[in-house]
Amino acid sequence: MASIEGGPRLGLTRDQVEVADSDPRWQEVFDRLAAEIQSALVGLDAKVEHVGSTSVPGLAAKPIIDIAIGVPSPLDIDRMIQLLEPLGYIYRRDEGASGGQLFVVEQDNQPGHRIAYIHVVTTDDPQWTRYLAFRDRLRADPRTRAKYQQLKQQLAREFPNDRVAYTAAKEAFIRSLLRLLVKLGNIAGVDTQASRETLPGDAENCRELICGQNPERIAR
Repeated sequence: MASIEGGPRLGLTRDQVEVADSDPRWQEVFDRLAAEIQSALVGLDAKVEHVGSTSVPGLAAKPIIDIAIGVPSPLDIDRMIQLLEPLGYIYRRDEGASGGQLFVVEQDNQPGHRIAYIHVVTTDDPQWTRYLAFRDRLRADPRTRAKYQQLKQQLAREFPNDRVAYTAAKEAFIRSLLRLLVKLGNIAGVDTQASRETLPGDAENCRELICGQNPERIAR
């Protein structure tokens, strides 16, 4: 893994799977990136949230920072590219219901070595609510957090170089937790058959899983 100067070790290549012990410095990296984003998007009323497993204290995670940017209305993607590319954020594509407008941050001098994913969605998009509800549930529920960590560590051992298989194997857990959040009223109803609801972490791989509406992207 690579590192941001003065920060924790970060980053994986696209297919690589590694689940690292929780590191409180992940939050510090998010804070630095979020400050840059807020400065670049000043005047757009954008909300910037740390999501995915690196946003949950005590939860082991793939060492890639997930950031969700919520905007009040759809923005011209050319405008977003113009605002974010100077920060070093590389536009990948519109992942739609599997991750919004996706940008990646790569380690300097290491092309393909991703240290952060940026997901741009509107704040009225169900994805925005799911990102936050999933994160908040894991933060608040030690038992669920422990089960999710155990699953991820097991799958990382099974699929160290197959992110697609790793992502697919987490789907049942994520669908189950999403259904619970629906019952609790934390999020709107989810179509559990088509609900391949992407949670932050593996949006690029979801296309290979035929993730039309995906359950894997609130948690990494």
